[in-house]
Amino acid sequence: MSGELASTVLVTTKCSGGCQHCPFSNPDLEKLFLAPKLIKTIMTQTASRLTVLSGGEPFEHPQISEILTDLGKQTNSFRIATGGFVDLAPWVDKLKFLSRPAGPLRGISIGTDVLSSRVDHSKWIPIWKSNIRLFFESQIPYSLTFTTGSDLDFSRLDLWKWTGLFEGKPEFIYLRHAQDDLLDEWVRKLKDTFGDILIIHDEIESKKLCEWKT
Repeated sequence: MSGELASTVLVTTKCSGGCQHCPFSNPDLEKLFLAPKLIKTIMTQTASRLTVLSGGEPFEHPQISEILTDLGKQTNSFRIATGGFVDLAPWVDKLKFLSRPAGPLRGISIGTDVLSSRVDHSKWIPIWKSNIRLFFESQIPYSLTFTTGSDLDFSRLDLWKWTGLFEGKPEFIYLRHAQDDLLDEWVRKLKDTFGDILIIHDEIESKKLCEWKT
């Protein structure tokens, strides 16, 4: 993924995660779903670059099964970004097929917001952990995405206690952060947990983080 241009396709604005900092948790936001036919058209138009299917939560799209079937019929490279709180077992066979050698699925990008105590996500955490194990057992490549902020600190994450969970460690860490004094500590914690792993940095303006919470 490093060095590649990527196009993000929002397949839906629906997300039940309820993360405070995320605009898709706004109860007044209209729940929209991109038609599978339109997704296929967009994938064709972005054939020269990597496409990231995102949302909202892609796996809450009512036609996600049809979308995955359609994706198996084309060769354009893509990743799927998910919050990880939807049980992916019903789609594991399709995801495994899509991520086969030379297959179009380059991996699953799984968020970590459900692990924060900013909101009570306790009902989601067992599903999140189950999905991680599912990726490892099915040999589906995955990465982890962290979006840090002033109200997200290490003491609020149990991730560091779960090193045994990551028997098949992520391909890379996508670290979205504001410029602050805690960045070095975040990197150190990630290295302590995952060892020598690629960390891709994406700096976010602190102002933008605040706007997401309003």
